[in-house]
Amino acid sequence: STLMRSSAASDVYKRQDAQLRGKLLTYDAVETACNPIVAKDNSIENKDVYFPCGLVAWSMFNDTFRFESGVELNEKGIAWPSDLERKFGKPEGVNASTATPIASSGPLAHFDTLDEHFIVWMRTAALPDFRKLYGRIDDGLKKGTYTILVANNYDVSSFNGTKSLVLATTSWLGGKNNFLGIAYIVVGAVSLFIGIAFLVKHTVSPRKMGDTSYLRWSR
Repeated sequence: STLMRSSAASDVYKRQDAQLRGKLLTYDAVETACNPIVAKDNSIENKDVYFPCGLVAWSMFNDTFRFESGVELNEKGIAWPSDLERKFGKPEGVNASTATPIASSGPLAHFDTLDEHFIVWMRTAALPDFRKLYGRIDDGLKKGTYTILVANNYDVSSFNGTKSLVLATTSWLGGKNNFLGIAYIVVGAVSLFIGIAFLVKHTVSPRKMGDTSYLRWSR
């Protein structure tokens, strides 16, 4: 997916990590971190604080995809194990659906703190053009034509964004990433050029060795 809100500079810090780990926090504890999406109907009451609060969560990508027939899309195991184990949790002592106000529609409908799509989204991207893993096809795809049904819920028109569905083959090195390859080649080429320049400078005009007679030794 490209040009979407996950990595917008104004959004990246609009979250409360302690809350995402399952702590039910007061309005004062989340107000600075989550502003402007803090509580229901702009309330300042603790009971009205959203779980989760903040722009990152409330701009969650909520399109859905499925193959028309014959192909199972595995949507489990897409989040980092460390995120699942340490960074996200159910609200303490209550049911997630009734802990604090949750929108009945929109990106957080039927919200679950441990939803792996939510966890993947909350790991914000470093660049405005990015990809998010939606699922895996464990049995692979045979050569042929496939139809994918898309529920187009996520509106990108307000910020002139674009969305794409990418089918990619991954290995133990990960998926395709042209940016890293280009970056490594550029850095390597610049380093090689600088190394050659220093070698030529040292060959043509070597640095004169210092005259030890000018050294003064203090006693």
